[in-house]
Amino acid sequence: MVNLLKIDDLSTEEDDIWMSVMQWATKQVPELELGNGLNNWSSHDINTVKDIIADCIPHIRFFNMSPKKALLFDNLLPRKLHHDILNYQVKKDYILNTIILLPS
Repeated sequence: MVNLLKIDDLSTEEDDIWMSVMQWATKQVPELELGNGLNNWSSHDINTVKDIIADCIPHIRFFNMSPKKALLFDNLLPRKLHHDILNYQVKKDYILNTIILLPS
C-alpha cells in the first residue's frame, strides 16, 4: 500500500485515497468493518489499525481533504496531526507542526 501511496501523480482525490487506505487497513483485521464505526472497536482494534496505517499516514495529504473526511477516523491519527487538522480548519494561517506533503 505504501508503494502505491508514494506514486505522486495518482489521479485520485485525497479523500478517496484516505478511504481506500482505511478500507485496506480494516480488511487486514477480519473482525472489523468500516460500517461498525470506531465507537464499536476495542482499544486493541484501534491500536492494531493504527499500526497498520502508520507507514501510510506520511503519504496522505490530509490538508488537501475535506475536514469531514480527514477526521472521519480521528482516533486513528497521530495526536499532533489531529491537532493540526483542527487548527488549520479554524485558522488558515496556522503554522503546522506536522510535516506534510506539498500539493501534487
